[in-house]
Amino acid sequence: MKNIITKGIGTLAAAALFAACADNTVADFKVDMPEDYRPSRVYDEYKPIKQYVNEAASPNFKISAALDASQYNERTIVHSVAMGNFKEVVLGNEMKMGSIVSDEGKMDFGTVQSFLDNAEADSMSVYGHTLAWHAQQPKEWFNTLMADVVFPHTPDYQITDQDLDFSQGAQYTFTELTKGANPKVVDGVLHAPFPGGKTGLKYYLTENLPVQGGKYYELEIVVKANVAGNLLPISAAGTDLNTSVEVFAEEATIVVPFNVDKETTSISIIANPARLNMTLDYTSIKVYHYYEHQQTPEEKKDTLTYAMNTWCNGMMNACKGRVLAWDLINEAVSGAGSIEGQYYDLQHSETASEEDKKNNFYWQDYFGSYEYGPIVEKAARTAFRNNEGGDKQLLLFVNDYNLESDWDDNKKLKSLIYWVNEWEKRGAKIDGLGTQMHISYYENESVMRSKAAHMVKMLHLMAETGKLVRISELDMGYVNANGEDVLTKDLTLAQRQQMAFYYRFIIQMYLKIVPAAQQYAICQWCLTDSPSNSGWRPGQPVGIWTEGWDRTAVYAAYCEALSEPLPNTEDFFEYLQQFVNK
Repeated sequence: MKNIITKGIGTLAAAALFAACADNTVADFKVDMPEDYRPSRVYDEYKPIKQYVNEAASPNFKISAALDASQYNERTIVHSVAMGNFKEVVLGNEMKMGSIVSDEGKMDFGTVQSFLDNAEADSMSVYGHTLAWHAQQPKEWFNTLMADVVFPHTPDYQITDQDLDFSQGAQYTFTELTKGANPKVVDGVLHAPFPGGKTGLKYYLTENLPVQGGKYYELEIVVKANVAGNLLPISAAGTDLNTSVEVFAEEATIVVPFNVDKETTSISIIANPARLNMTLDYTSIKVYHYYEHQQTPEEKKDTLTYAMNTWCNGMMNACKGRVLAWDLINEAVSGAGSIEGQYYDLQHSETASEEDKKNNFYWQDYFGSYEYGPIVEKAARTAFRNNEGGDKQLLLFVNDYNLESDWDDNKKLKSLIYWVNEWEKRGAKIDGLGTQMHISYYENESVMRSKAAHMVKMLHLMAETGKLVRISELDMGYVNANGEDVLTKDLTLAQRQQMAFYYRFIIQMYLKIVPAAQQYAICQWCLTDSPSNSGWRPGQPVGIWTEGWDRTAVYAAYCEALSEPLPNTEDFFEYLQQFVNK
């Protein structure tokens, strides 16, 4: 292969002649552009990136990319680029909880399902991002779950020793006066029991209605039937209570949560029209109202455990065994606190900034640092197994940023490894570690030397765990000698070339340091340079392609790093010198 990226390394100014060129041969996407429009076609001779992976040396390794579901589903150029160059894709936002669960607790997996259907048709592997995170959460919903709840005391109405014979289709109605109520039961709503499993109680919080001054209710029926398998329909006028409960011949207690939204509500118990020849003997019918109760920490933990189980089950049901690797927990470790005198604690609201506390919801506040991992891991694996995962292998990663940090000698990564070990002592199984690597090339050589050295140290530390290693969100900016970010519009081609060499170094160090059995993927987080109005690194040169889908020197860096022999050095500037001397 012609080594274009290394031509003229001694005189980087000459590299300015080789501008990024249009990627007009990716998959089936075509770009009609006059020949004289492009300053150079120097990168056009490269094949798709994925074709340079040495599958014999790294049989499980994937080159992957982050993208938006809509761009993939609509078969835009993003889809063509992904299909042509990558083995796996990950959605930047659409599989996060905040994109799926509303502030009323409703879950909508429509976008995820359509994306997975298309990826499956394309035989494209999908990586899941992310099951648990403190950011991009339905914070208002969780605050509702954690608020003081209402609790039953004595029944408002109790009817006992009533023999109600439905054999002729008779209907019996019990009417209660109320002030209206807020919550309601709706299929598909993320709801949680209060107080929850360990206390043995059966009461449920449900979705909020925009009604002032309401109450929570439940209907408790002690019933026995003369025929096993009777279906008992229960409904309530002015509510969303409309359900059927199977009743067996022995005496049973049925508890149905519901709400009312009118001052007068009729609670009706109606026989199944298809089964009129039955007699149901009601030994007790009670209607409760609730009073306020302040949840204990254990009750809140139970509630959130149920919520996490429900979320994971909904997601795994939408995926149906098609997503085999996930970020289990995203960005768990703080950069503060002290555990055993040498590790950072997990992120918690008590150490977060006021802005972060306003926007985020910290699961670890309620689960605790040591149980956070085990609770989420159990929820994920149980849900996967119960939703067509079966005997397939599910890989769960813990993903974080600043793991290559030089200012604290990789302390954050050391802390992450500590927490993974502690979680595994408590029964969790963590398969891999992910490092985000939203990094920069530094024009200051001493700074750059330190950054590169700690990136190498990071890979050694990750490899030493024996776990899978994934570079999960790689993108790169450029910082000039004054410590300022350089925007794409001001970037010289010589500076782009410097960035390309750092990309190349990172990829080759990953392949050199991480054993083949532990290599999972390198994921490019930004396909193109960031637009000036983007919410992520706006206006910065973070892509493999330009905004107009011209290949940059970074494209060549990927291709050459994947295909050429690994270097005999782990020092970045020695690595550069090898090319200068060619």
